[in-house]
Amino acid sequence: MMKFLTSLTFIAKYILIGLGFAALLILLMPNRFGFSFNQQQTVIPIKPDNTSEMLATAKAAVVTLQVQSKAYPINSRQCFESVQSFNNQQNACRFFNNGSGVIIDEHGHLVTSAHVVTFSSRGQVFDQAETLLVEFSNGLKTTAEIVGLDLESDIALLKVASDKTPFLPLSSKDLQVGDPIYAIGTPYMGFHQTITSGIVSAKFFAKVSNYLQIDAPLRTGNSGGALINAKGELVGITQLSTQEGSEEKLLQSFAIASSDVAVIVAQLQTNGEVARGWLGLNGEMSLNLESIVQENQLSNEQTNKLKDEISKLPFSQGIVVTGINRGGPADEAGLQVLDIVTEVNGKPLYSTSDLLGAIWNKKPDDKVKVTYWRDGNKLQSEVVLGIKN
Repeated sequence: MMKFLTSLTFIAKYILIGLGFAALLILLMPNRFGFSFNQQQTVIPIKPDNTSEMLATAKAAVVTLQVQSKAYPINSRQCFESVQSFNNQQNACRFFNNGSGVIIDEHGHLVTSAHVVTFSSRGQVFDQAETLLVEFSNGLKTTAEIVGLDLESDIALLKVASDKTPFLPLSSKDLQVGDPIYAIGTPYMGFHQTITSGIVSAKFFAKVSNYLQIDAPLRTGNSGGALINAKGELVGITQLSTQEGSEEKLLQSFAIASSDVAVIVAQLQTNGEVARGWLGLNGEMSLNLESIVQENQLSNEQTNKLKDEISKLPFSQGIVVTGINRGGPADEAGLQVLDIVTEVNGKPLYSTSDLLGAIWNKKPDDKVKVTYWRDGNKLQSEVVLGIKN
């Protein structure tokens, strides 16, 4: 009996192995054996990449500019100093520029760089464009006229002749370092229109505008083009790039933040120019004590007194007044040389750029509160901004 059960167990074991093998074949090749399974599969949808569509929409509002000056007599100073094009028959010369621009509203207002639509010699602007040809990305062309120029910020506002053009409104979005960006423009290298990409590398204030340093390559001709974010919003106007010698190795690229451009454009639309508030003082960072002493030829007593004043301030805070324009706004408000200005409208100052940045969007006759230290006392004066002559 025991022998019979052992044989039966042996047979059953191999039957089960055979059934398992058969089931595996059916699962792997159901159609071969006439079986069909209605398996429900989980499908993960792939979100389409809309970047190209977004860029195509943005490109439609970015234009190429071909700019020409009036004709100058061949014996004129302009022709002598910087001849670009000479015509023997007319005995005259002309000047040409190429650049980019962005249509910013439904009325055909166009923003570009001021240096694209002006002509300079030895650092001085001597003329504005006589002819402005505007070409859209689809090849259509029209003309434009200058509405206003702001040489300090290097921004120009034009008006194209055509109506109902595609446009990109200036955005008030504040970009952060590391945000992805795209630069659209026409580099002066025989190309029509190109797009480069990168990130915001740094943010800083210089002269009269907030700048964005970007690692998207820019070339001559990109000036005045569009800087857009990942949503296709116009967040800046590309301005310039630095290059290394004759090798033309690209070092840095920059754009003006669109929120600043909007402030400039508003004045250009109204007045054709930008009037900026003026404090009427010169200053140096408190860190640069040695240069302040040398520049103002301070005595030992004055130097020690100033050093003591600076030591009581938070490290590196404060701008030491090194010059006052007589009869200017700061003078009228009672500020003096060697006062240490620490705040403007409650904003702490750590550099001369901070001082400029505190009033960059203020107009003449606007009032600002200036906080400063003198003889160990914290004082505050209201300064009515003037206009620099």
